[in-house]
Amino acid sequence: MLRVGMQQLPLLRRGTLEHPGLDSHAGAWESWAMKVIIGIGCDRNASLQTLQDALTQALQQCGLDESAVVGMASIDKKNDEVALLQLAQNQDWPLHFYPAEQLAKIPVPNPSAVVQKYMGTPAVAEAAALIAANTDMQNLLVEKHKYLGADGKNATISIARIIE
Repeated sequence: MLRVGMQQLPLLRRGTLEHPGLDSHAGAWESWAMKVIIGIGCDRNASLQTLQDALTQALQQCGLDESAVVGMASIDKKNDEVALLQLAQNQDWPLHFYPAEQLAKIPVPNPSAVVQKYMGTPAVAEAAALIAANTDMQNLLVEKHKYLGADGKNATISIARIIE
């Protein structure tokens, strides 16, 4: 318990809520752990290292690590992107692909005219994350993290929280 003045407040410790009258149990950490979907876009032939670095930075922005990730999502035009497929396979994460027409219907905070011109939708990472997480912008933890890798290629990561 945390004492603030005369008031005692519950603490979140290792995923369990310490509160009078609530039982704490060993499996509580799993039930309290946040789960997220990664929306990802990248330049053609971006390296695995570029995607991994972008992902690590984006997760750090919201205080998470790879253990919170339950899947990835992107545009169907990236279904042959080697580094994207490798990243999903290395982490054993499902990888979902959506057509531009479906992504374009999703309201996003950062639409891009450039992405619209080349991909046929104003957003890939944000929209794909929101669709795969079955949520809306309210649960977008990282809107649009852009990263330029050492290979000179860009990657964009968005992170959406799954509400269960």
